[in-house]
Amino acid sequence: MVRNIVLRGNIFIAYESPAVPFAGSIRASAASWHLTEGWIVENNLVVTNHWHGISLYGARLSAS
Repeated sequence: MVRNIVLRGNIFIAYESPAVPFAGSIRASAASWHLTEGWIVENNLVVTNHWHGISLYGARLSAS
């Protein structure tokens, strides 16, 4: 198990202009580890044309 992860103060931008030809999408941030615990996700700016943005799979709060 991975514990106490901090994702703070990041900026994710796919591209500056939606008129960019053949612009691909990005997965800003995704965590897909088996189990994770004790996340802090704050003060992030995500500008992307992909639906993920910031995704946490298998994440749970710490009991303590």
